[in-house]
Amino acid sequence: MAKRKTIPEDQPGATETAAAAPKIELDTLLADVRAGMIDWFRDQTMTWAMQTETQRRGTVDDLHERAAYLVREVAKAVAADGRPVIPVRIGDVKHGKNGIECKIGCSKETEQRHALFDAVGDPALLVVLGAKDYLEAEPYRVPPDQADLDLGDDAADDDAEDGDLDD
Repeated sequence: MAKRKTIPEDQPGATETAAAAPKIELDTLLADVRAGMIDWFRDQTMTWAMQTETQRRGTVDDLHERAAYLVREVAKAVAADGRPVIPVRIGDVKHGKNGIECKIGCSKETEQRHALFDAVGDPALLVVLGAKDYLEAEPYRVPPDQADLDLGDDAADDDAEDGDLDD
């Protein structure tokens, strides 16, 4: 299995993936998602057919994490629509004297941190990212290494013989 690398934690809902994913841009969306999947496949050391059932389950889990990361990045790119995006965590939200007040927090290393300081006092748009709405999927069932053995326990398999081996 490929060594896992942690996606920066300033990204809400970040998970581990097999390798750093590409930056997602709207004008190159298909190519960026395709590149992310190709990078993941290139990192695999064994083909599906050569893997044990346990290894296949790990492969499915890793690919699920990669796909979820790419879905979050696509949702972020669509919501941003070309504007600077600063991943934040929403803290306290309360009714204040001039309306609703909200505290936010973000990583000191976030790419657009300077845009946040530059925007103090300016109107801004807060988009609540709904990527989780697109992350639900039925789990993929990995087939077992061996099919179940037919031991002839079905009622239809009963014959009239007494089961004596001496016959």
